[in-house]
Amino acid sequence: MTGILGNISLVSGFTILSRVLGLIRDMLFFACFGGSYVGGAFVLAFTLPNLFRRMLGEGTLSSAFIPIFSETIETKSLVEGLSLLNKVLTRLALGLVAILLLGLSLVLLVQSIGLSISTKWRLGIELCSVTLPYVLVVCLSALIVGALNARKKFAPGASSPIILNFVMISALGLGGIIYGLEGEDLALALCVSVLIGGFLQLLAPVCSLHRLEGWRYKPDFGRSDELSRIRELFVVGAFGAAVGQVNVLISRFLGYSLPEGEAVSILFLASRLTELPLGVFAIAIATVVFPEMARLLGQKNESGFRSAFTKGLRLTLVITLPAAMGLALLAEPILVTLFQWGNFTGTEVAQTVPVLMLASFGLPFYAVSAFFIRGFHARKDMKTPLLAAMLSLIANVALSLVLMQYWGVLGLASANCLAAVFQTFFLVFRWWKESDSIDFENEESSYLFPSIVSTVAMCIVVAFGHSGIQRLPDLTDKASASISLAVLIPLALVVHFVCLWAFSFPEVKVIYESLKSRLRRSEQN
Repeated sequence: MTGILGNISLVSGFTILSRVLGLIRDMLFFACFGGSYVGGAFVLAFTLPNLFRRMLGEGTLSSAFIPIFSETIETKSLVEGLSLLNKVLTRLALGLVAILLLGLSLVLLVQSIGLSISTKWRLGIELCSVTLPYVLVVCLSALIVGALNARKKFAPGASSPIILNFVMISALGLGGIIYGLEGEDLALALCVSVLIGGFLQLLAPVCSLHRLEGWRYKPDFGRSDELSRIRELFVVGAFGAAVGQVNVLISRFLGYSLPEGEAVSILFLASRLTELPLGVFAIAIATVVFPEMARLLGQKNESGFRSAFTKGLRLTLVITLPAAMGLALLAEPILVTLFQWGNFTGTEVAQTVPVLMLASFGLPFYAVSAFFIRGFHARKDMKTPLLAAMLSLIANVALSLVLMQYWGVLGLASANCLAAVFQTFFLVFRWWKESDSIDFENEESSYLFPSIVSTVAMCIVVAFGHSGIQRLPDLTDKASASISLAVLIPLALVVHFVCLWAFSFPEVKVIYESLKSRLRRSEQN
């Protein structure tokens, strides 16, 4: 357990740094663009390559590749495993170049036939043509990071997003603040920075894998049984990942089509804030536990797999439940403190608060469904996540088209949340019906109850504390919001962990014993 917690802490540490830089980037972004259609156009242009990244890079392809890669190293040798990596990289690069050429051809076609489209859609298409090459470098990078993760080398991959955030912050700072770029010119500069950051993101894991494992890339068009198995897993899983990413894309396109131009930017900001706890903790847990589950199944160690799955799911729930409720209760002070600057005014804050609250309620469901999907992938079952993604897409589109007519951007946020709930319950039900790797009636209930109790206790403290701080005299809105965050977030963490300690939560005891041993060693030294 200590090894898994250590790796999760490592990944979470780098992810926290990345998310802090991401928050700074988003603060600058919304200060420069506010809720304008120009900012929305960049969001769409940045969404498209990320769709392919999650489908062809760190998503389905990595999920198909890591179990076979780990199994090849366990049963054959590291040399055979690295040879398999070269085979997959060669084919992935060719496929990505084909996608890139097709995408650029479509953009040129739309521009050449002179369709009568609005200014905001014209800008969106132009920015997409600039960011599309990012698909190539980021997907290759994600596969190499997957190989590093399988070898329990998590730092290079976890630190990779820091590079992109730093480059984009530099573009916003230099372009928007120092050189005075604004509007479409600044959006174009930001798109170029994405390409520069993507190239550096590829360079970092390439150098790390070469240094740590002696790997060199050589184009390899050879065939192997392992490659065929990866292809079979990927073909099914790719549809599921594509459906999931199309879900996101449809929501943002629908938001961009609403009369109020700020809708897609509001959805993006709410998504970014919910991704903070999701990325720092839930995805970090899945990143560490998934290769471990794949390795254990490769060794035919079913009991070890059951134990790793249980630990991962337990940590996912105990972190995301309080994070979701805290984000919902502190939505307004978070937005006022971090984002109410420049062109992002109190009006945009008021519009974003209910959307963020709805998005935060979906956070535990996103995290749990993502973890169960990794569990299915570790078992080389790609069909169940595909079916879940398709049903979620149907539910999301149907609900979005209906609810957006009445509630606008709030309707889209509600549809996203309800679709996530539906997908989670479907995955849990299928796991319970088809897998014997966990006992839902015993093991799960033993830690679900303390997670709920600690979350309720934390919510009571946060709600009363925030209400009291708002009543303090002679405070501006920003000062009140800043004090709420500075006081209530640490207090909420203390309440949460004290409650877990009272219930003898396993990981809390491990962390406590680890801290005690470190203090003891420091005193001896």
